[in-house]
Amino acid sequence: MSIAMGSMGSMGSMGSMGSAGQPEYGGLPLNMMLVDALIRTRGGIVDELNDTATIKPVYPPIDDPNNMALWAPSVRLHTSLFDLIAPLRFSSISATPGNPRPGAKLDVGASREIATLRRPSDAEFYVFFGQQLKLMESWAELRDERTCEILTQLTPQFAFWDSIGQLELDRRRWTGELISLALAFASFVEMRFKHALSVPRPVAYSRKIQPIIPTPMHGSFPSGHATEAYMVAHVLESLVPSGWQASLRPQLQALAARTSINRTIAGVHFPVDSQAGQHLGQSLAEYFVCLCTRDARWSASPPVQGGWYARSYNPLDVGAGNQDFDPAILDPGSLISDPAPSSLPPPSILGWQWIMARNEWPATAPV
Repeated sequence: MSIAMGSMGSMGSMGSMGSAGQPEYGGLPLNMMLVDALIRTRGGIVDELNDTATIKPVYPPIDDPNNMALWAPSVRLHTSLFDLIAPLRFSSISATPGNPRPGAKLDVGASREIATLRRPSDAEFYVFFGQQLKLMESWAELRDERTCEILTQLTPQFAFWDSIGQLELDRRRWTGELISLALAFASFVEMRFKHALSVPRPVAYSRKIQPIIPTPMHGSFPSGHATEAYMVAHVLESLVPSGWQASLRPQLQALAARTSINRTIAGVHFPVDSQAGQHLGQSLAEYFVCLCTRDARWSASPPVQGGWYARSYNPLDVGAGNQDFDPAILDPGSLISDPAPSSLPPPSILGWQWIMARNEWPATAPV
């Protein structure tokens, strides 16, 4: 299950049921008693309409980013999500005699790489993941200790991020919306990679894995939890003022690693899935920050404003299948700096959301 479920509305749909189990529309229970009451009330208080327009609204400018303040959060999310996805190009990589390991690649346009992931070749597949299963056996010993974490991290980890960074989303709602946007974007991209790479889940290799949570019905590689956890960590590190970064970064990175490992302990991910998710999440986060800050006069470091690091991950480049998840081996990547204006859309909507969130953070972190 992706941790972006809540941000995508899957969990929110539960709120569409009224207190008596009645469906809701526009915040009102849909029952005939209320509908009849509204009809009768209007008939009793509204005089005959002699004029056709008693209110004359002012039309906002076309495609003005400030219009985003007029919409519901779900509308802002989908509007901004379009601008994030529109420049992207996804392609699969077939195995060749020179490189028998197939993969998938995400670019901006036709040539500006964001991330490339490869899986083991057909000949290497079962040996590699058989070695990964042995690592999972050792991690399974921590199930008693980590069960509460595993269950509470099925959905986005806002409580954990709040515990570290004092998100206080009642006061920082724009930050909450920005994180939800980052989660939704990561979820879209990771699912495309999962489909292309189509790596079976651990339970498909052994009946002794016996996960303690339902196995998600999508591919194992890369890990969605790792992708999204590392994406949120970098977005928050880039969003907050410099006075916050030194104390936040190590804790956010440690939380992302622990969240990723918990999925292996639960029995639904190989360690290598989290390694791939870390690579993908970091590069997606840098691309996200790039699009949000191009007109926000705010430099994210690393990387420099206007760029991201393109990363490539091939699990067998790191080692054999007995290689455990190690956050320290993140590929530094190749910096893609100052993308040509024609390769990226005008960032005004995303920039508006970034500034609204950025303005919620004081320059100095509380002691």
